[in-house]
Amino acid sequence: MPEKSKKNIFPDQKGFTLVEVLIAVGILAVVIVGLLQLFVYCSNLAEAAGNTTLAVNEAQNKMEEIRNHDFNSIATDYASGGTPGNTFTLTSLNGTGTITTSQEAGGSSELLRIQIDVSWQNKNSRNFSTALTSLIAKR
Repeated sequence: MPEKSKKNIFPDQKGFTLVEVLIAVGILAVVIVGLLQLFVYCSNLAEAAGNTTLAVNEAQNKMEEIRNHDFNSIATDYASGGTPGNTFTLTSLNGTGTITTSQEAGGSSELLRIQIDVSWQNKNSRNFSTALTSLIAKR
């Protein structure tokens, strides 16, 4: 019987070695881990931006409430111990707001400086704060 020759069935076809495949998988793993970290960072950043928007909106609502209040009683009503007082609880976030009133520089009795500081915690118990300041003139 004639001896069978060992011919390559696909002589022009080349494949990847195991080392090349492992290197490609390693590079792909590093890229995917980097993209996942970027996704988590952007997600946290989006939450912080959304919460800041909610906090500023609540501060603006409180500022509008103060603007609609009788000018002559703003300083006493929005002071510590007054009614409604100088603190309030944020409705859409886990936080509080503080109102500070003062006469504007120059001692004009017809101009009040109002500052509203709001602070809150995000879902990771990280503290954030922002402030809104405005001048209110007697009408």
